[in-house]
Amino acid sequence: SDNGFGFTQNWGELGDGVHNLRAFADGVAFADVHFTVTTLGRSFLTGLRAQYTLRDFPAAGDEPQVRWSEPAQNFVFARSAAIPANTPPPANPRAVLESPTQGSYQSGVELIRGWACEAQRVEFSIDGGALQAIAYGTDRPDTVATCGDSNNGFGFTYNWNRISAGTHNLRAY
Repeated sequence: SDNGFGFTQNWGELGDGVHNLRAFADGVAFADVHFTVTTLGRSFLTGLRAQYTLRDFPAAGDEPQVRWSEPAQNFVFARSAAIPANTPPPANPRAVLESPTQGSYQSGVELIRGWACEAQRVEFSIDGGALQAIAYGTDRPDTVATCGDSNNGFGFTYNWNRISAGTHNLRAY
């Protein structure tokens, strides 16, 4: 049950163009892929809002909505839904859940991610379910001023299609 792996990477930091990724398990290569990074001129876009209708996708007559997601840095499927009021836990200036955000739309496979200073472990729960451990300790140079070091990132690859369509609650611990 502990065979999965993930790594949170802002592909925009690599810059536009073709890149190569090699993956190793116990020093033995098991993947070697080339991929293309495309950006809109910056490695991380902030303050943008946009929503569009896709005509005849994925089938003739379908018209799903897509909305820009700042944390994901791409478009996600969205539909109108009432988001219930939320009483978040007290603010913690030494831990931040960056995605998902309150009222955001999630679809497909995305990252649950953020950072925490000097945590022993990071976990999350969806809709009050069992706690799920998140990989913790990835390099986040942007947290040095707050945390005093950079090994504070956490991330968990999650397939949002595993839960029903509609509004859900995620709590991070």
